[in-house]
Amino acid sequence: MKKIIFALLVLAIAAFMVVGCNSESDSDSDDDDAPITDDDLNDDVDDDDQDDDDVDDDVDDDVNDDVDDDLNDDLNDDVNDDADDDIPHSCNATEIVREPYLLGVTQSTIRIHWGTNLLGDSIVEYGLTEALGNRVDCDQWGMIHRCVVPNLETETQYYYRVESCGLQSAIYSFQSAPHRDTPFTVGVWGDNRSDPASHQMVADAMAEAVPDIAINVGDIVGDGWVASQYNEQYFDPAAALLPNTPTYISIGNHEGESVYYYSLFTFPGVSGYYSFTYGNTLFIALNTNRLYIHGSPQYQWFKQTLESQAATDAEWIVVFAHHPAWSEGWDSPGYEGEILMRFTLVPLFEQYGVDLFLCGHTHDYERGEKNGVTHMISGGGGSALDSFQQDFDFIEVYESRYHFVNLTFAGDTLSIEAIDPDGTVFDEHLLTH
Repeated sequence: MKKIIFALLVLAIAAFMVVGCNSESDSDSDDDDAPITDDDLNDDVDDDDQDDDDVDDDVDDDVNDDVDDDLNDDLNDDVNDDADDDIPHSCNATEIVREPYLLGVTQSTIRIHWGTNLLGDSIVEYGLTEALGNRVDCDQWGMIHRCVVPNLETETQYYYRVESCGLQSAIYSFQSAPHRDTPFTVGVWGDNRSDPASHQMVADAMAEAVPDIAINVGDIVGDGWVASQYNEQYFDPAAALLPNTPTYISIGNHEGESVYYYSLFTFPGVSGYYSFTYGNTLFIALNTNRLYIHGSPQYQWFKQTLESQAATDAEWIVVFAHHPAWSEGWDSPGYEGEILMRFTLVPLFEQYGVDLFLCGHTHDYERGEKNGVTHMISGGGGSALDSFQQDFDFIEVYESRYHFVNLTFAGDTLSIEAIDPDGTVFDEHLLTH
């Protein structure tokens, strides 16, 4: 009898251990299904960027689309009051609080974002005329809405509007990316934070110039962790520009790597550095808030991008970031640019034939050429202007005034015009190959 009781006791203990192991396994599975964090996303994207032979692929890239989808889900959960995708939704939005704005555009797709005051669905209507006629239901629920419109014809003008819970925006327009050899224009501005009235003057003047795409070199808000500032200091003052002009941003220090920034702007990857090809030009955005020293993920990615087939095929290579390597202006003595950049990124510019480096941080306009690379600061987008502090021999033009820059790419020529809000062209320069 004692042997039987002992055997039964052994079997009971074994069964208990099996149940415990299964419970631990279930717990691990739950961890795998947990929402993706910003750190997880950054680690994944950095790894993908290192291994991806086609690092310059446009926003259609499958990896980037997957990352964007993950980011949409994660940040909609965080920013949109943790909406549960597994239960039926009621369409609660009563107002479009952020008019549509255009991000990555390719020859066949465009990314459109907008915002509502409460949860709602995400629909884009578009077509070749204002009658529209085509519809994309983006199967995405939230207050921050993100849609990709597919199957566009190359170099074609489209009209569109967005819809959430029956609320419709005005009708706007965009043009899909051009053929390689078609001339195009790029509007550049930056450091628009903190003074919406001055920013609006600059943005209105840019909109009148009708650039094909636009680049902002960062510091779009004073404090990236204050959600209301994105409308107050960026979207509202630039309302004449953003719904019709695909815009790319190099994140500034004032954005603070905040969750709000990364929820509102989904460029390829989520670390703030990315690349895209438009026309005959490769554009590379860097995040100079993050490490870019030798051996860092961003340095390795940047070098790989400069060695890519897209860089070889491009007529022009343009890099844009927030911080400058050299700066003549500042609001007080002591800042002369990023000295570390001169020993890390600038040698790569010069080695791999970067034509133009666009940046901001200093609130002025500066242009000069050093070792074959044109360095340009366009930080007069609205913030209080800086004053002259020191002289660098290679910087040819210094102007402390509000402005934007108009770049025209046409085959082997690149023309540069710096323009103030009154339309006065105060600097002109021509680059040729």
